[in-house]
Amino acid sequence: MTGVRIADAGAVADEVHQECQGGADWYVGTASDPRHRLALLHNVDLEAGRYVIVKCTEAGVALAAARLLRDEHGYQGAPGSGGPDCVYLYVYAVTADTRQLG
Repeated sequence: MTGVRIADAGAVADEVHQECQGGADWYVGTASDPRHRLALLHNVDLEAGRYVIVKCTEAGVALAAARLLRDEHGYQGAPGSGGPDCVYLYVYAVTADTRQLG
């Protein structure tokens, strides 16, 4: 889903949840540079790891979608505040090698 721009937080959350097919074993966050964040902060293997990146129309949509995935679907993740450039929502499969923040 990388590169898809979605304006509705509910649609983003539904699409991601359907693709991930689960909640507790996934971590959700927002970022301005999601590949950097996944690789360096979360230690996600960008070649073999399971992750999804969605570009939203604005940071508020990404934050609202992240909140829906945490609150309604049980995804792990810190509440986050992100700045106006954090328009990407990312989720990754939690493994023994990944680092969860917050």
